Amino acid sequence: MSFAFHRMRARAVACGAFLVLSMTATAQDSLEIATLDNSAMGPLAISVLRQAYGKLGVDLKTRVLPLRRGVQMADRGEIDGDLLHSLPSLKEWDNLIVVRVPLARAVFVAYMVGDTCPLAIARSELATARVAYMRGTRAVEDVVPTQALLATTNNLDALRHVQRGIAQYAVIGQLEGDALVAKHKWRHLCKVSEPVASADLFHSLNKRHGQLAERLELVLQEMSDSGEIRRIWSREIQRVRAGLQQAGE
Repeated sequence: MSFAFHRMRARAVACGAFLVLSMTATAQDSLEIATLDNSAMGPLAISVLRQAYGKLGVDLKTRVLPLRRGVQMADRGEIDGDLLHSLPSLKEWDNLIVVRVPLARAVFVAYMVGDTCPLAIARSELATARVAYMRGTRAVEDVVPTQALLATTNNLDALRHVQRGIAQYAVIGQLEGDALVAKHKWRHLCKVSEPVASADLFHSLNKRHGQLAERLELVLQEMSDSGEIRRIWSREIQRVRAGLQQAGE
């Protein structure tokens, strides 16, 4: 074979390799993950992730999905990952890699109809009541018996069930609950002070992004050690509280 032929073949192989690398890079230059609608916790976590992914040159996109459907689609590879879930709830999904630096800590409290709420509510009382919650919230499912639970699509519907007398309590995330009560001016709903449950929440990626998950975990750990995540949390929580004050006026 001529030298010219070998040169053309080498150039074709090099171009093919470059194309493969370019496609791989492009696939990880942009990610789409599941997030929730009407979630006060979501923007906080997204702010942390955008900063972390930005350090890796990755553009983060989100798609609003119901809690369980989002993690199902991430597990099947229909989207790249899921925004936030607790560790126990992620154990049932074989195709998800947990990025083991918590993005947030969720505190779940009970809301009920009344001018004033008790400081605490016994789990035995929840066990004999109807308790509305957002389907797929493992932290709530672990402490309230199944027969007492009334699953809803989102936190707003859980509060509406209490408002309409369908359930005695709504056990949902405190940040989201306070935001929704203020937004809809439901002054007839009160909040039990003592939490029913709490859980650290973690980001997860489909296993096809294994290398990216490792790199992201290192970046998030550095952000945690330097206090950067804590500063983002503080800024976002202040923003949420300012919004609550405006909504309540």
